[in-house]
Amino acid sequence: MEARCQCTLIHFPIPHTKPLAIVVCHCNRCKLLTGSVYNIAAIFPWFDILSSPTVLPNLSSISNTPDSGSTVTGYFCKGCGNRMVHVEGNGGAEGGREWFSVAAARIVGFDWTVLRDRDLVVHCWTREAVVGVPEGFRAFEGHMEREEMQSKGEGEGKRDDTDAGAEMGVGPRNV
Repeated sequence: MEARCQCTLIHFPIPHTKPLAIVVCHCNRCKLLTGSVYNIAAIFPWFDILSSPTVLPNLSSISNTPDSGSTVTGYFCKGCGNRMVHVEGNGGAEGGREWFSVAAARIVGFDWTVLRDRDLVVHCWTREAVVGVPEGFRAFEGHMEREEMQSKGEGEGKRDDTDAGAEMGVGPRNV
């Protein structure tokens, strides 16, 4: 598996065959980032691309502190501006992080049918959603912790009947 930007200045192998989770984030920051109604990211166990002498010089970054209180840094290609990865906290195993987020659209040959996998896909920031969250998917009204993202226990994090999209006249839909 490989990730690359639109202009191909940034490209790196992903040394994992499957993500830990697919996160569909409905927060307003992700809407600004993507120009869409949500962002889709593949969460992988930590692997270091940020110290690569061919990758790091071609990345720009921006950091912010969302409601979770933890600093999130997004890395973007200097050539085309595509977002490549997001890292929460200090990054890397030495920074206490066990995973990071790769923009799903940057993964070559990304299998979009995984968005139907109720065990793999998690929706967050649903209180800011403008489209409904499909029935049966794990969903969180705000930020979710790493443990919640990986939890697949029965009933944990399942969406309830009070969906943010329904408040705006957009009901849930099935995938």
